[in-house]
Amino acid sequence: MKDPSNGKYMSGRGDLYNEDGSLFQRAEDAPKDKPAQPAQGADNPQTETPVRQEQRVPAGVGGRGDDFTRVGSEIPDPAHAGDNAGHGDTGPGENTPMGRAGDHNAPGGSVGSQMPTNNLDNTPAGGGGRTDPPTTGGGGVRDLPGGGSQDLSGGTTARNDLLGSAHPEAPGTGGLDDAAHGADDGAGISAGNDAATPGGGSPGPDRIPGPPSFMRHGDNPYGPPGSLTPEQIKEIQVYRANYEDGYFKEHYAKHPNHAQRLDTDAVDESGYPPPQLIKDPANLKAWIPKDSAPPPFPAKYMPDWDRGRTATQLTDPDAHRILDDKAVKRHESIRKDVPWHDPVSEAKKAWKTDGTPESKAAYEALKRQHAPFHEAMTKHTEAYGEAVAQHHVISEFYAGAKRESLAGPKNGNDQFDQLWRWKNDDGFTVIEAKSDVRTKINERTLPSGYKAEQASREYFLDIMNEMWKRGANDNAKELQLYTDLKRALKEGNVHYILVKGVSDGPSYGGFKSRRANIGKFKEDDFGFELQ
Repeated sequence: MKDPSNGKYMSGRGDLYNEDGSLFQRAEDAPKDKPAQPAQGADNPQTETPVRQEQRVPAGVGGRGDDFTRVGSEIPDPAHAGDNAGHGDTGPGENTPMGRAGDHNAPGGSVGSQMPTNNLDNTPAGGGGRTDPPTTGGGGVRDLPGGGSQDLSGGTTARNDLLGSAHPEAPGTGGLDDAAHGADDGAGISAGNDAATPGGGSPGPDRIPGPPSFMRHGDNPYGPPGSLTPEQIKEIQVYRANYEDGYFKEHYAKHPNHAQRLDTDAVDESGYPPPQLIKDPANLKAWIPKDSAPPPFPAKYMPDWDRGRTATQLTDPDAHRILDDKAVKRHESIRKDVPWHDPVSEAKKAWKTDGTPESKAAYEALKRQHAPFHEAMTKHTEAYGEAVAQHHVISEFYAGAKRESLAGPKNGNDQFDQLWRWKNDDGFTVIEAKSDVRTKINERTLPSGYKAEQASREYFLDIMNEMWKRGANDNAKELQLYTDLKRALKEGNVHYILVKGVSDGPSYGGFKSRRANIGKFKEDDFGFELQ
């Protein structure tokens, strides 16, 4: 029946519904001992206190999609070299040709049931897995320590002398080898088959939480300009993306692992662009802001493997010549890329300030001009890191090893950087390569929704999962490689090595390397084979 006091339809138990049938207010949420109040105007906040779903805001980190710069995107800070390009677990990201798929399926939308652990005591990945957000303390080092021309001392904490943000080739540029990203990418999270579709329609009156208490009714849920804080605006935007029909479709494209903004600069009624969204690892049926994601499982390293070499210790002249050539190309590509950063940033700032079609066109034109230079920088920095691993690290510590070809996508996603079979065919060396000691390691989003850093046990197992899926999909060579690697893991014959190059301007300068501590493995750790 229609309530004449507010124009809403009332059910027998007192619930109020809008004309389109969507829930306006539950009976238990109505003010006690008072009749239901009429809907408020666009400039007046609602006075009732609805049932509210608090937005979880744990300590956040950028997703792995933030490990490379979009080609054609603006770069507010000078380029952080692209040797992480194509290795993030992003979906088809905004304005990028090389997003990472990471289309995982968490069975039943459950967070903890299939989650690999960071335990190093051979704890099975499926049962007893970690279900709470990981912490970054106690055991993980985020970057390679410094060191000289000989083997470095052991330990698990990084020294700061090589972790500064300024790049030696371009002082004050903010670290050219750290991947800078401005565009949105997914976090590689998938809601299971039984998950609701946020933004794709209301999941039912009994499952929709009330809006934030400061959200207005009417055409503008934000009220007068300046009446809300940016955080309040973002909370309303997230609520609308989850529960308001039409809002999600207007601003986002839904992917299994993330919500891609259709236009990163488009604003809604608030005057602010909606935030980048990922699935909530604690509730895969809901979207949360990407910057609210929990921290990743940290990398862990062996205390007795902290090794570095200088260029003078490379005795093979052919290898030295190859690495010097790669260093020149890397150096030149960075030198040509860096001057574009400030003009692109200023052009975007001008457009944001005046908002004219002319300023936007100038900004877009400058981004297009910058794109080929950034693509070249990405290509040559990545090539340098890979070459350092192949021509110095492997020859130094694993002489006679044979490189195996991997069947992952051409952009480098869902696979290790390099895989080397030992000379006697009794084990493997797995390489993750970076072009510079300042380059950050990548992150990857697990099927559970949590992230894991390269050189962590969780990251390794998730790449194994991708190899298994390719092998199970009629790729006999990949299946055999997976089987051999799995056997070697269970036998303790796999070395997982992080390599970072050292540069001396346009010349090869050596490397730093660390061996990851990923623990022991048994059959239960490969439970993804049963899915």
